[in-house]
Amino acid sequence: MQLPHPELMLRIWEDGLYQSSLEKTVRLLAAACQTPDLSLVSQMSIGERDARLLQLREWMFGRQLKNMSTCPVCGQTAEWENRTEDLRLQAWPLEPGIRTFSITTDGFDIKFRLPHTVDMANAMADPRYREQQTIFNGCILEVRNQELAITPAEIPAYIREVIEKRMSEEDPQADIRMQVSCPSCKHQWETRFDIVNYLWTEINNWAKRMLRDIYLLARTFSWSEKDILAMPAQRRHHYLQMIGT
Repeated sequence: MQLPHPELMLRIWEDGLYQSSLEKTVRLLAAACQTPDLSLVSQMSIGERDARLLQLREWMFGRQLKNMSTCPVCGQTAEWENRTEDLRLQAWPLEPGIRTFSITTDGFDIKFRLPHTVDMANAMADPRYREQQTIFNGCILEVRNQELAITPAEIPAYIREVIEKRMSEEDPQADIRMQVSCPSCKHQWETRFDIVNYLWTEINNWAKRMLRDIYLLARTFSWSEKDILAMPAQRRHHYLQMIGT
């Protein structure tokens, strides 16, 4: 995986203005993984996807992360900082794609995969997918009880809990939660860190700054957008300082 060229990043950002956050995230990761197969990227587990996004974020904007959340009791904004290494809970395989797992317990033999971006997109688009049970059932590839094939809906609740626990263990990056304390009323609560929305907020701000820089440099030096984007970031910064920005 590598950081896409700024010219490609701008193109992904521009196209993404008309796409959902999940659609543009798939395209971003496809570019970073240097694969044209969007379906392959879509089938990364949520944890693998988010681990890769966290790495891209570090390459683009550094290790420091600034977060904020609104206190559910008094409405005060709480701010805190983390580093990317604090939130990195899993590595990713060299090649993206679906990984399968198996469990044998109490007479049940189950083969399953982990939830992926397509599952999340379906859940957002179709109310019938919004129940966790629908996503869970879609991740069950095969299940047998005493050698007899059964449907995912027939899996007992206690076996479901075993599978869900294993899913969480195999994909810990999929659900990053933080304990937050309100600086005003001292109420404490748990909040989820969403790298998808966090990163796209930063990319959106970066793209607007980049377009402004391109405009200023092109107006001053008559350089093309392509030539400006081909420059190292530090060199662009020095030229911008020369023209007093």
